Amino acid sequence: MIRKAAECGADAVKVQKRTNATLYTERFFNAPYASESAFAPTYGEHRKALELGVGEIQTLQAVARDEGVMFFSTAFDEEAATLLNDVFNVPAFKIASGSLLDFKLLRHIAKFKKPMIVSTGGHDAEEVCTAVDFLTDIGAQFALLHCIASYPTNPKT
Repeated sequence: MIRKAAECGADAVKVQKRTNATLYTERFFNAPYASESAFAPTYGEHRKALELGVGEIQTLQAVARDEGVMFFSTAFDEEAATLLNDVFNVPAFKIASGSLLDFKLLRHIAKFKKPMIVSTGGHDAEEVCTAVDFLTDIGAQFALLHCIASYPTNPKT
């Protein structure tokens, strides 16, 4: 997909990285997951099957580099953010809309002094302003990405 994106003129590609065991309660992590698209019998094992490992990220980053495409990532937690910064030296971070008000994570990522693309989907204007004020106060480099978090999209939003 990275090669095809580059062929089509993409300037950047983004992946996601999370530390599943720290994002969910043990009960939720071990809960049965009976979806027809499940990769494992529990939700935690399903998420683990979908998660990119270090070797896979290294391969994808190398392909992006070979294609002349910027490679960056969404970090869902501090451990993932540190890995992306320290091991992969990503040039920027994407912030998931679900992390818009996770000030601990935002502060952690801001310490890397790299740009953040901050998604706003699922939040109202007041919450977005709260996040903007926080990011400004800590001196973060950021841009907002307006996105829609529920589908089908109401044409008035």
